[in-house]
Amino acid sequence: MTSLLSGVDLTLGKIDKWRLASTLLVLTFLTSILPAHSSSQSAKIIPSMGSVSYAPRVTISVNTERRTATNTLSLGFQLDGRDIRQWRDRIALRTLAEEANFALVRFFEHRLGKPCQYWNETTKSGTWDWSNIDSLVAKIFEIGAEPLIVLGFYSWDSNQLTSAPAGMSNDPVTGLPYPDQWGSYCAAWVEHFKQTGIPVRYYEIINEPFHYFGWYGDQPQLDYYMQLFNSAAVAMRAVNPSVKIGCDESTKKVVLDYFISHGENLDFISFHRYGASTLDATDEEVITAAETKYLYESSNKYSPAQAADIYRSAKGISLPIIMSEGNLNSAYSGGTDPRTRTTLGAVYTALSTRMFILLNFKYCVYFTFGSSAMEGIGMVNVDDNQPWYPYYAQHMIGSNLAVGDVIVNTTSSSDDIRSLAWIHNARLNILLICKTGETRTVSLTGVVGQAEYFKIDNNIPWQSPRIQTGTFDLSVPLTMQGYTVVLLQTNAA
Repeated sequence: MTSLLSGVDLTLGKIDKWRLASTLLVLTFLTSILPAHSSSQSAKIIPSMGSVSYAPRVTISVNTERRTATNTLSLGFQLDGRDIRQWRDRIALRTLAEEANFALVRFFEHRLGKPCQYWNETTKSGTWDWSNIDSLVAKIFEIGAEPLIVLGFYSWDSNQLTSAPAGMSNDPVTGLPYPDQWGSYCAAWVEHFKQTGIPVRYYEIINEPFHYFGWYGDQPQLDYYMQLFNSAAVAMRAVNPSVKIGCDESTKKVVLDYFISHGENLDFISFHRYGASTLDATDEEVITAAETKYLYESSNKYSPAQAADIYRSAKGISLPIIMSEGNLNSAYSGGTDPRTRTTLGAVYTALSTRMFILLNFKYCVYFTFGSSAMEGIGMVNVDDNQPWYPYYAQHMIGSNLAVGDVIVNTTSSSDDIRSLAWIHNARLNILLICKTGETRTVSLTGVVGQAEYFKIDNNIPWQSPRIQTGTFDLSVPLTMQGYTVVLLQTNAA
């Protein structure tokens, strides 16, 4: 991506136009025969994208002396549907997760088959087969991650808690299990892991409970949900006070306010976020959503940071923030959004991750890990175990970022290019994200010498994606041809 004519005076008044034309033809020929560099080649520099770049110039300034924050974010993903068994059973998929340094794996209690085969309401106990759950949880810990288990899945199709075991009846008034029964059921999960010595900590009580109590937290349904949550939280903490329990609607104003006044303590703020929910969303809308959606206060939602501040003021408890489910587009039942697999998907993912880092989140969970080439919104193709570009964007960041890494100051002269810089293992990492489909030429200040680069752009089709790698002279402008994610690495001063 070096500009071959950087520093050359092209003032037309000083150069004969025919001589200029012939010069441009020669340079065009030379650049056309330059080899493309990728992870399968021993690249030395980022190749030029053209003979002369007339693209708008952007300056990225890096100040390693100004340390602005300490990273708190780790990456995560969800296993759901078909990919939960495939991920558990395929070493290739688990290796991809480990290499990207994913630290949290969310799953629904019933996706491997309900472990509680029958619930006895008289004894408040069940008949269990934990083999599938234990196998999955063991594999999660083996890759250096830990699970976030969602207890309770309310189906918007059947209007009931479909994950509840056979033998557990619903209260005809609430349409939910009786709170004491549900509390005993959730406590049995905690008791099992306590007895087996498996250090499972994170739980959410009922996935997206707004399907039950409505988008605006209608009463009395919100109170009925709160009774169920409270019963579970009390029973689970009685078994193990160290468990972390949350609700994925806890940034919603009416829900958080009701938790403060009527709920047992939360252990984290969590919420879900998709860039779009329809295939009609434009690229610009998706890109804007990556940096804004649910991250700022709206009419019915607190920003995550605001929710944590309000809870701390009311309860005296500082809560970490988890984006516990998200992706570029949740739409797939009417056709999968192919952008979830492309360079745009990588840009959306990188922009979102950058924001989560800047906002001091603890985890962000990508939905989902894998899906078929023909359906679903996973980041890995389970048909051939090969990643799509959003996986590579997360690998690029996650394998080079750890909790405690120092974030250093960067600024960009244009909103078209986002930047983030941090120091990891004595290496300076500079993340650059081109959020426009148009070409931009980028110059860096405050850094010198050679850098290794890792790059995602449209030069390699998304159908056969890979990270392009090589070395790059930081004093030379680089050209980004549209949607691009680049990580530059050099020694920290």
